[in-house]
Amino acid sequence: MHIEVDLGSVVVVNDIDGIFRNAKGPIAPALTSAIQAVRYHDGTRIAAMTGSSIGFLPSIELDFYWAESGAVHQDVHGHRWVALEAHDFARRVQEQLRFFWRDGYVQLPSGKYIVLECNKRYASTCLLTGNPPFYANPEGFVTETMDEVEYWVRRSCEMFFPGEYALSRGRDTVYEFLDITHCNYTKRTRMESYLETLPEHDKVFYLGDSDSSDLSVMQLPRVIGVGFKNSGPGICEHVKRKGIYIDQDGPTGGTLTYYQRLSTGCVWSDE
Repeated sequence: MHIEVDLGSVVVVNDIDGIFRNAKGPIAPALTSAIQAVRYHDGTRIAAMTGSSIGFLPSIELDFYWAESGAVHQDVHGHRWVALEAHDFARRVQEQLRFFWRDGYVQLPSGKYIVLECNKRYASTCLLTGNPPFYANPEGFVTETMDEVEYWVRRSCEMFFPGEYALSRGRDTVYEFLDITHCNYTKRTRMESYLETLPEHDKVFYLGDSDSSDLSVMQLPRVIGVGFKNSGPGICEHVKRKGIYIDQDGPTGGTLTYYQRLSTGCVWSDE
């Protein structure tokens, strides 16, 4: 697929982990330069939407960020807004699961451990397994698998928060994550609200890698999905039919290729 674009009426929303970077690492300088070159066109808006917290946003200037799947908004000046409904729900979840906002390793009823990530996290609950960066695994800790964690969390949420919760599961290169959010604050619901504010002629691209949280955004009627070699199989199948597929991993060249193509006024698939 080839798509001609007017850079004065383009919106690009990017997932961060798996698109800009791997394992919370730095963004390649060449990618930062390519993004800013496109962003400086009048009318072009480039944003990021991530399940991560504000505490793990990368060092790159964008028009705005949505963190915690849209429950936290940060503008280009660093001003933040937190959805109170989502914040209250996260508090109730953590109290029920007996986490109490303790950043780091926490013990589950099974006796095994997971990481509870609370670095400037205000409106959701994030659980990590594997070897997440910034959290050294203490010697002797036996960690749960994410399958076990998801089963326990889903059963607990169905018991205590039926109809209120949403789960999003994914993986990076060295860890897996499970986000627990209020069902009104997912990437899809956030994008649906944003699309209502945009002129009809704007072209809206969404770059993502997770079948769990990003695919549903790409399936919205106005959104042009962009997927990469490291994207989930559902995304790859979708964008090869209806969007843009780039046959490189996003953080190691694919996202850079997308922005380089966008700067020419035309983006196209590798297949």
